Amino acid sequence: MAQYSATINVDASPADAFVYLSDPLNRSEWDPSVRSVERSGDHFDVTVGFYGKAIDATYSVDEVIEGSKVVFEIGGKVKGRDVIEIVERDGGLKSGSSCSRKIR
Repeated sequence: MAQYSATINVDASPADAFVYLSDPLNRSEWDPSVRSVERSGDHFDVTVGFYGKAIDATYSVDEVIEGSKVVFEIGGKVKGRDVIEIVERDGGLKSGSSCSRKIR
């Protein structure tokens, strides 16, 4: 299973950063692997690029700690979890994303 994590500095309030980053409809604006996102009932249909190929996946919200953490279960041809956390550190705001994915 592929795993990665990233941390970025965010120039926004914790509340604003959480609202923006936890909404999958914004994902293609900050995640270069995401080609498109559409809401479909209680989940999101996400198309990601992987070595030049389009792969469809579904993202479902598994856990939310309002203002600080959201966990998505990833299904379809891609299986895994995506965790986004908002943390205040070193006098600033940081967003961390960790993801475990397995592509069939």
